[in-house]
Amino acid sequence: MGPNLDKRGGFMKKSLVKSKELEEKLKAVGAAKAPIFPKSRRYTDKEIELILEGAEQFGRDGVSALCRVREWTISKWKSRREPKSLAVAADHHEGYHPHWQKALDLWRSKPGLGPAQIANQMKRDGVRISTTTVRTILEENGYTPPKAKLKPERVFRYEAARPRELVHMDFKHFYIHKQKAFLLLMQDDYSRFLCGHRLTDSENIDAVIAVFEDSVAKYGRMQTIMTDAGSAFYSWNGINRFQKLIAEEYGIDHIKASSPRSNGKVESVNKQIEKELLKVKEFSSLDDAAMGIAEWIEFYNFERTHMGLSGKEVPADRYLYGWDKRPPETPKAENVWEDVLKVALTKVK
Repeated sequence: MGPNLDKRGGFMKKSLVKSKELEEKLKAVGAAKAPIFPKSRRYTDKEIELILEGAEQFGRDGVSALCRVREWTISKWKSRREPKSLAVAADHHEGYHPHWQKALDLWRSKPGLGPAQIANQMKRDGVRISTTTVRTILEENGYTPPKAKLKPERVFRYEAARPRELVHMDFKHFYIHKQKAFLLLMQDDYSRFLCGHRLTDSENIDAVIAVFEDSVAKYGRMQTIMTDAGSAFYSWNGINRFQKLIAEEYGIDHIKASSPRSNGKVESVNKQIEKELLKVKEFSSLDDAAMGIAEWIEFYNFERTHMGLSGKEVPADRYLYGWDKRPPETPKAENVWEDVLKVALTKVK
C-alpha cells in the first residue's frame, strides 16, 4: 500500500504543479494584453490553445478572470475547434434577418467573398444588413474566418485624382496543372477598374504592348503608367519597345515601382483573383482559364463592390461615368455642389 500511496501522491503533486504553471501562463497572457484596448487585442494560436486548456481545467469564468478574455469569446473559440459533422446540414439561421438566405446564396455562388463584401453587395441591391449579421449567418453554415495576420508597418497610401491619371501594370504567375501561366493586368488607380488583361504562356513585351494599345483604343490615353522592373516593362540597358512606344508616340510617363507596395493596388487584385477564382475553380487549359478570368474581371468591374471605394461602389461607377442606368438614390448634402455645377453648365450652354 505504501508505494502505491506514494505514487498517487506523486501524481497529485505533479498535477498541482502543472495546474499552477498553467495558471501563471494565463496570468501572463492577461498581463501582456491588459494595456491594449479590448477590441484591438489579437491572440496567437498558441495563446488560444492555452486559454482553451485553462477553460477545461478552471472553467470559462475562472480562465476569464485570469487572462481577461470574455466568456463569450472563449465559447466561440471552443466551437470553432469542435469537429464538424460529416453530414451536410441544410441551410439554416438561428437569427431573424429576413434576407439571410440571400446572403448565404451569394456566398455559395461567390465563395471567395468575405462577410464585409457580401454585406456591401446586398446594400448595393437595397438590402440593409450588417457585416456582423452576415458573418454569423456564414459561420452557422460552415464559413471559417481567415486567421488574423499581423499588419506590417504603416505604409503611405495614395490615390489618383481622376480616371486615367495613373494606371498600374503587373504579371500574375500561377499554374494550370503543370503548365505555368502569366496573367497581365492593367488597372486604373483612381477607380480600381481593370482596363486591360491578357493570359499568356510567357512574360513577354508583345503582350504588354497589345494590352496597352487595346486599352487606349477602348478607353483613351492615360497620363502615367507604373510597373515593376520586369524585363517586359523595363530595360536596364537603354529603353525597350514598350518604353519607346509610350514615351515617343503617346507622351506617357513611365514610373518604375520601388517596391511591390508602391504598385500595391494591382498586387491586391492579384491576391483577390487567386482567392476568389484560381483557388475555387480548376481549369483544364489556358483557353479555359482565359474564359474564367474574363468572366471574373467582368464581375469585378461591374458587380463586385470595392472596399477601397465607398463600400457600395463598383469600379465602373468611377471609371465609366453614367454607365449604370438604375434609378439614382435620394440626393445627399454632399452632392449639393455637384448639382449646382450641373445647373451652371446648363446655363452656360
